[in-house]
Amino acid sequence: MLYLKYLLTIFIGFLGGFSFSMLNMPLPWLLGPIVSVMIATRFLDLVKPTAVINSARATLGIIIGSAFTPQIIALLPQYIFSLLMLVPMVLVLAVFGVYYYEKVMKFDRITAFFSSIPGGILEMILIAKDCNADIKKVALSQSIRVLFLIFFLPLVVAHFTTVNINGNFAITQKLIDTSFSDMILMILAGVIGVKIALKLNLVGAYIVGSMVVSSIFYMCGFIHSKPPDEVIKLAQIVLGSSIGFAFYKISIREVVKNIAATFGYFIGISLVCAGFIFLMAKFSDFPLLSIILAFSPGGQSEVNMIAITLATDIPYIAIHHLFRVFFITGVLPNLVKKL
Repeated sequence: MLYLKYLLTIFIGFLGGFSFSMLNMPLPWLLGPIVSVMIATRFLDLVKPTAVINSARATLGIIIGSAFTPQIIALLPQYIFSLLMLVPMVLVLAVFGVYYYEKVMKFDRITAFFSSIPGGILEMILIAKDCNADIKKVALSQSIRVLFLIFFLPLVVAHFTTVNINGNFAITQKLIDTSFSDMILMILAGVIGVKIALKLNLVGAYIVGSMVVSSIFYMCGFIHSKPPDEVIKLAQIVLGSSIGFAFYKISIREVVKNIAATFGYFIGISLVCAGFIFLMAKFSDFPLLSIILAFSPGGQSEVNMIAITLATDIPYIAIHHLFRVFFITGVLPNLVKKL
């Protein structure tokens, strides 16, 4: 019975993605499932697709890894200044976010901190639980922030760049064109990477582990095929459905109240991020689109998926979001506990 509900949630997500695709909406296979599942939770007894979310994250890691080349690795020293710029940006976002949620939303300080920090939704909830924050408020605030990001980021990209926001999947190919042996190696890279990352207790293990091993396989020439387009669509459906499900059993009044309040916070952090994006665009040679995505306020899975869809500088963006998540989850919570 539970697996039938899993399938129902994914199917509703597919219908949303297909509908958005037919309407030529931006990022249809990510936005469509969010909207369709969010609406369906008001009328149906659905379940969050937890059984396949980690598989979707591992798939995302494999796709990111496929974009790494020896030439990209040679460019890593050039990323140092850009990566270091994330530290003051995150600290400014933390100060602003805590002030906003504590004064405007009337959250207690620890809940305000974890509600405002732009880390991964799952990571923030797990760490917030260890720090005795209000998990429901953290989950809702983080989900709404990601929701705003996914809806508004494509519009920003369309306004400031000439990239087709409907997605071109330049780093993918049809499933029928992918060799069977390469598919097996992709899966093997994901399984090995995840097992190692979990063993090492790494943050974001499913994405990080599969990404690292996948990149090694691609750079060593073990895999030659691009990841299948259909698999990427399925990963988007799963991730989109899980975001839409975040609003399950939450009253419309509470959702509207939190959306309205979080919108003010989102505008504030967007202005902060815009300032750092302007500085990076002025003092570096990285493409504007790459900087926008690298310095957008999370989440890691969602922004990386947008980068994959737009086929932009995926390694640059992925490394920045990994660094941001490691800093947020590894440094800030320990600082908060001491304070």
